[in-house]
Amino acid sequence: MKSLELQLRSWQKFYNRHFGLSLDTDNLKIPDYVRWFDLLLIVHEQMKFDHLLEFSRRLFQVRSVVRDLTVETSWDLEERSTKELGTYVIWVRDSLNANPETAFFSANGIKERGLKTETLTERLLHGSFVFETRQQYLDTRTTTACTGTRVRGNQIPNVRFSQRENLLTIWIDGPTCQFKRLRARTVHTL
Repeated sequence: MKSLELQLRSWQKFYNRHFGLSLDTDNLKIPDYVRWFDLLLIVHEQMKFDHLLEFSRRLFQVRSVVRDLTVETSWDLEERSTKELGTYVIWVRDSLNANPETAFFSANGIKERGLKTETLTERLLHGSFVFETRQQYLDTRTTTACTGTRVRGNQIPNVRFSQRENLLTIWIDGPTCQFKRLRARTVHTL
């Protein structure tokens, strides 16, 4: 795991370089470190889904059925948002493919187990950060079920990347959908 200070500096550079945003890390509330959750994910209070979707379009081809998360999201079913928290921090697993232990778990099953997972905005930020800092892609062998977000009447957005096509795909499934490669990315929060 990279040191906390090094990760904080990487996020400051990322936000400044790609979005023209300054990131004050002095007052961030950072959850305690938990084993296996090695990558800090900082969601800036000014970062919105549409900014990340546009940024992703500069990096790769994007096919998305979700156009505007503010219109399509049921915010009462969003696990975390900058609207409520301002800039916030979570720990995620530093893995290119989504967690194997959530394979065959539907979004409803994840909710029943009380697992906290990445939202769609967090997943796009996570993927963009990993690509820009390491030139690596998330979800080339799996699909992330962004069960931390619900859209259009309890539907779940999913994200996958095809290196062959340089294509990021976002689509929606029902909350009972489950298969081996569809997996949620668990997170550690305050």
